[in-house]
Amino acid sequence: MKNYSRNILLIIGIKSCGLGIQYNRNNFFKYFSLVFMLLSCNSSILLSSGPTVKYDKRTNLEVCSFTDKMPSYRGGYTAFLHDFSANFQYSNQIDNNIQTNIVVQYVINKKGRLVGARIFNKEDKDLSCFDKAVLEALEKVQDWTPGEYHHKKVNVIIKQTIQIDMY
Repeated sequence: MKNYSRNILLIIGIKSCGLGIQYNRNNFFKYFSLVFMLLSCNSSILLSSGPTVKYDKRTNLEVCSFTDKMPSYRGGYTAFLHDFSANFQYSNQIDNNIQTNIVVQYVINKKGRLVGARIFNKEDKDLSCFDKAVLEALEKVQDWTPGEYHHKKVNVIIKQTIQIDMY
């Protein structure tokens, strides 16, 4: 009995063009390796082309959504949450038990200041008292290290979910 595993032909049919191309196993792996290398080079070119810059209407600044070095709060995320909760003041007579996740968006400018705080996907006219209290507390949290791209400080827009549990 012959060993047919070495003689297996892989058939790649490109149906959209109506073509049938046959490759033996070695050629297929060479072809696959070539395509993989080309795609890898293309993605690295896209990554090295720089940060995505857009215009933020609320702050009237050109902002990046991702940079080499993202902004960070001095003391880390734990310090951010501590300072936010220390500044958050909301009293609701109706319900004292509030558990919610709120999505905020803000810009850390080149000077390390938090500007343009907003509730994500919500118009200012639709903000509740709770939303306004969140924004007031957020605007008081100002101890940031600015973002950098190629060792140059840049404005960075950040979208963050904050979990609030009040008992």
